[in-house]
Amino acid sequence: MQQKNDLKRGIIRWGARQLIFWLLLMLILMLIYGNFQWTAGWVFLIIVAGGQILNALILLPNHGDLLAERSKIGEGTSKRDIFLAFMMAYNSWFIGSFCAVDARNGWSPQIPLWLWVAAILLILAGSGFTQWAMYSNRFFSGVVRIQSDRGHQVINKGPYRIVRHPGYLGVVIFILMTPLVLKSIWGLLLALIFIALVFVRTSWEDETLREDLPGYIEYAKEVRYKLIPKIW
Repeated sequence: MQQKNDLKRGIIRWGARQLIFWLLLMLILMLIYGNFQWTAGWVFLIIVAGGQILNALILLPNHGDLLAERSKIGEGTSKRDIFLAFMMAYNSWFIGSFCAVDARNGWSPQIPLWLWVAAILLILAGSGFTQWAMYSNRFFSGVVRIQSDRGHQVINKGPYRIVRHPGYLGVVIFILMTPLVLKSIWGLLLALIFIALVFVRTSWEDETLREDLPGYIEYAKEVRYKLIPKIW
């Protein structure tokens, strides 16, 4: 009974955090922009909300424990990863803030409609790829830790047959497309900084898994690339 109650509290905590995240993102974008009539901003907000809702619909039926895991900082998480996890989780706040300033002041040249639509499709693809990785891996925690309390083991199905860290690949696509969806060319410079942090975290997590997760070294021999197929 206690375990069931803890699971329920964890899921509620995850849902509350997602709602607060979205509401604060909405206020950040619209208040910095100067009003609530920023079309590109609302398109981005709808994409984020859609991802949150899809995440819940996919995971709640069979992987509610993963939502509970992602609602907290688990035991064994290093301070270094807490920083990296924060920067990755809240990159939309930082990038969105810059893009809102850009849109308000008109710094960037106008983005062609075809490029904006392509960016929307690609950001949806990136989000979808991360969702696929999350559904395939019930140990897809928000922090880097060996989840001995949850029976952590190597996952080699779904997108994990393509690269060892498919969730991060989806995140890279999402971050790169965020400024374009918000119609900010200059925002790409800030996005590149956050993408560099994703590469740093990927490398560090891969090293941690090699050292501490049984079977991961053998898996790494089968799936050679960490993040980008045929490259790295």
